Amino acid sequence: GVVVYGTGYYYPPYIYPAPIPIYYPYPYSYAGARYYNPTTGAWAQGGAIYVYGGTIDISNSTFTSNSATGGTAGNRGGAYYSFGAFPGAVTSIFNSTFSGNSSDSGSGAEIHLRSEETLNLYNTILANSVSGGSCFSISSATGANNVIEDTILACGIANGANGNIVGSDPGLGSFTGSPGYFPLTSSSLAIDAGDNSQVPGGVTTDQAGQARFFNNALVPDTGTGTSPIVDIGSFEDQHNACPSSPQIHVDVNVSGGSQNGDSWANAFDDLRVGLTWDQGCPGSTATWVAEGLYVPGPGETDR
Repeated sequence: GVVVYGTGYYYPPYIYPAPIPIYYPYPYSYAGARYYNPTTGAWAQGGAIYVYGGTIDISNSTFTSNSATGGTAGNRGGAYYSFGAFPGAVTSIFNSTFSGNSSDSGSGAEIHLRSEETLNLYNTILANSVSGGSCFSISSATGANNVIEDTILACGIANGANGNIVGSDPGLGSFTGSPGYFPLTSSSLAIDAGDNSQVPGGVTTDQAGQARFFNNALVPDTGTGTSPIVDIGSFEDQHNACPSSPQIHVDVNVSGGSQNGDSWANAFDDLRVGLTWDQGCPGSTATWVAEGLYVPGPGETDR
């Protein structure tokens, strides 16, 4: 086989000509997680990370625009693929965001795990899969307080169990920053909805370098622990102060901005949030609402 180096990490570093991997004593993991086997056709597995056994911990990370596509068979794990060839292999993912990844085999655009692999998934967002579903695992994952948009491929995680939200849009903002991340919109279900006990020890900031624990006083705590409740995903929403403007601005079609409601450019995209802030901010005199279709909540449709 021929190794094709791409954009992610390949661990452990080895050439796989089939049927037995041949390991080489390279002092680093290769960039790229894809290889081509001329006998079986093109394989694309783990667009960002490919793991062949071992114990892997991921925290405060964002995976987007990765793909495992274009081959004739076996394209799995648009962002993350673990073969789990050895008993006891464990992948643990905390406070991370997977969005906009793709796999053309229909088996895990964001995450794919096989064999005896154990998946621990906490405070993590899996959403906006381009193709292939969100998460595929032969064994059901153990996890709590995740937001998984896909209802069919959700690694066996059930909506409503252990604080998990399955089948709903997490409410991600536009990709930004360096290193890049997805902020949370004002209507995001991920705000104050995580499990404090599942934040790895020593982690005090989010991926953007902000406080990892921050309470949005105008959003009900739906997570687990003592306030401030951690947000789900790699980003911690920091909205708390009332807008400087006496008018609260709401625009369901707003794009970008800080979504703090103080102007049309920074309007909230959820009418419920705008009305809540209008009631909670003593300086507010009115809620201004732009033309558009407003629904009762995330994931709802026109009634």
